[in-house]
Amino acid sequence: MKSLVLPEHFLSEGGLLSENVVQLPNLANAVQLENVIFQVGGGPEGHTIGVLKHINGMYEKLAICNLDKVSSKREAEEAKLNNMEFINCLILCWSHTETTNIDTHEEVLEGLCPHPNLKSLTIWGYEGESLNPSWLETLTNLTTIDFDLCCNITTITCIPPSITTLKFSGCWELISLQDSLVASK
Repeated sequence: MKSLVLPEHFLSEGGLLSENVVQLPNLANAVQLENVIFQVGGGPEGHTIGVLKHINGMYEKLAICNLDKVSSKREAEEAKLNNMEFINCLILCWSHTETTNIDTHEEVLEGLCPHPNLKSLTIWGYEGESLNPSWLETLTNLTTIDFDLCCNITTITCIPPSITTLKFSGCWELISLQDSLVASK
């Protein structure tokens, strides 16, 4: 499998994914995991995101990388993240490419609907202009959102009221958070 490129603080000692990291296709040998990194298109078989539906209940932290290789909402839905009730921390990573399709990023994000038990969400490298997936408001246990290198986002309108930590890094175009949702805190 090719090496994974994530911001250093994800993999560093004490970072989100610093211990017990297993990359596919080695999951078949794992019994109990804390962290999983899944790379779309990784490995000689070129894993599709739909492989994730088979590994529910094995981990608490999941990073899905190379989401730019997912071509539609329907394909993203094949991961069945909404069935993964044990995930506490979800990291969604897009790679920066010259052929980025902003509309596809937005569609894929909509299709990646996580289970409502999620507590922490990091979105890295997303190049859509809006970040308003319909599922974000349903994450009633979500306390932390981290937007990293989401350079095209101009508006975010659905911050759940349960959020206690909201981080932005490299979101140069962001000009608006909807006042009513921020004020509900």
